[in-house]
Amino acid sequence: RSKKRRVGFPVRVAAMAVACAAALFGAEAARAEGAGLSLAGRVGTPGFGLELSKSVTPRVNLRCGLNLLGYNRDLDADLAAGSVAATIHFDGELRLKTVGLLADLYASKGFHLTGGVIYNRTTIRLDARPVAPIIINDQSYTPDEIGTLSGTAKLGRQWAPYAGIGFGNPVASASRVSFLFDLGVVFQGQPHLTLAASRAAAAGLQADVDAAAELVNRDHFDKSYLKYYPVVSFGIGVRLF
Repeated sequence: RSKKRRVGFPVRVAAMAVACAAALFGAEAARAEGAGLSLAGRVGTPGFGLELSKSVTPRVNLRCGLNLLGYNRDLDADLAAGSVAATIHFDGELRLKTVGLLADLYASKGFHLTGGVIYNRTTIRLDARPVAPIIINDQSYTPDEIGTLSGTAKLGRQWAPYAGIGFGNPVASASRVSFLFDLGVVFQGQPHLTLAASRAAAAGLQADVDAAAELVNRDHFDKSYLKYYPVVSFGIGVRLF
């Protein structure tokens, strides 16, 4: 009996890169005089990235970019409900993982409007091993009953629209090297947290953990400003041809 295998993020990224290349080079039939291809390195709020840009017409470029960033830190989270406080220490890990499929419309030689879609796999992972009894959803649990308490927060939907403005045209620039700047917003939607205890067999534990997660989602993640991820990005582009 065959088992269905899950495709990992690296495979999906490779598939996205192939799709990007096909889209960029497939536009060759519409290529205008002076059009070309460029490769850029970027740094900004989406992380560190590499980006391919392809000119389709004198005023339109297509681009595809991959951005990654990892960040670790400790934090304290309140899993209380009602009037009962229950602060617990977590080890936190932020992983920014996005692929952008974007189109630039140039209103002038360097200024452009940008629209497109972002493949968003950004997550925050939390792990905690309590050393003393804690209160979760008004119920007390010992460290042995909980084991390891783990949480995963997904920052919005998997596919998210993007809109922005920018400066620089690495494909059409007279110089082989260009400086780039982008300012925009990813309409990512609402973040969502899930929590799990490794010893969820304890009576009622997982239900209480789920209730605590929903409390965090309601009181901390249900904010309108969290639906939008700001993008500020600087880059250096090199025209390949």
